[in-house]
Amino acid sequence: MLLPIELISFGAQYGKEQSADKSPAVLLTWITASEENNDYFTIERSADGVNFKEIDRIAGKQTSSAYSHYQRYDHNPLPNTSYYRLKQTDLDGAFSYSKIVAVTVPPTDIDFLTVIPNPSNGQEISFYFAYSNSLFIEITDIFGKPINKNSHSLEVTTSHAVLSFYPVLAKGVYLAKIRLDTREVTRKIVVH
Repeated sequence: MLLPIELISFGAQYGKEQSADKSPAVLLTWITASEENNDYFTIERSADGVNFKEIDRIAGKQTSSAYSHYQRYDHNPLPNTSYYRLKQTDLDGAFSYSKIVAVTVPPTDIDFLTVIPNPSNGQEISFYFAYSNSLFIEITDIFGKPINKNSHSLEVTTSHAVLSFYPVLAKGVYLAKIRLDTREVTRKIVVH
């Protein structure tokens, strides 16, 4: 009995193409050496490596003895780690799965940093982030004028920083300019 396909490779790599909003995508590639009665391929994605959902369907060659190269982009990868597998379906409905591959997607500027509490009482602000080798935080007023650096202290771990103010920040709107490694982001902080 002939196998429906001879899968040579299946892989996934982050950052190979950018989507319409300029964020990188995951490139999924696979190669078959031959196909026999191959109807289609289904790309499935999972957040936990167990529960998969279909994200794309690609027609197969049905019957071919030549090498075939396929590729698709996942323009909406899951945050953190995305798990992918390839499902191959025959013309008669029988199917088989490839090995599972994992891709780690770095946090985006939107999800790599959380500021809590916000609004704040002006006494203490916590910054939670995915990771960091270096950290820089500057608090400014709404016009960009830095708040006196002698008026706060900073405690930092690898994924959490606590900024304490003395005296307490006055009511108003402030900007926190944060640089983690090479990533920069500004968050608005409200003190009530």
